[in-house]
Amino acid sequence: PPPWAAGAGVVSVPMQAGNPINGLPSPSASAATTPSDPKVLEKMQRELAASMQAGQQPDPKRVEALLNEVKRQHGPVVAGVNLDVVIKNLQVAQELQMLALEIKRESEKPGGGDSKKVQAHMQQLTQLQSQLRTDILVSIKPATTK
Repeated sequence: PPPWAAGAGVVSVPMQAGNPINGLPSPSASAATTPSDPKVLEKMQRELAASMQAGQQPDPKRVEALLNEVKRQHGPVVAGVNLDVVIKNLQVAQELQMLALEIKRESEKPGGGDSKKVQAHMQQLTQLQSQLRTDILVSIKPATTK
């Protein structure tokens, strides 16, 4: 399982405008000037950690809302992570999950269900999997001081 699903503690990183997040420079100093910025990230960390500690999967819609709030306040790249790609992958994962349930329901029908329907779902599954992106991390060039 991924590290965040193993129930490991969430590390809270104090942030201030202009300071790096997790050792990576902020993509734009102006995006990190709102006084409530650190609170949004801390709230997100607490909420996700509480959900995992309770043995629950975080609600994908809530995670998407939290990521969009972070994106709104900090910009599309935070700590070298492209939030647009993460959000898109989350949406695709939700579709994959629903489709997998449909395949399961159909295949559990007496006689194995409608094979043409299962095959069509499998093709959709393959098409959705091809939409998942791996370019989540963005290299951030350190800001040069003169």
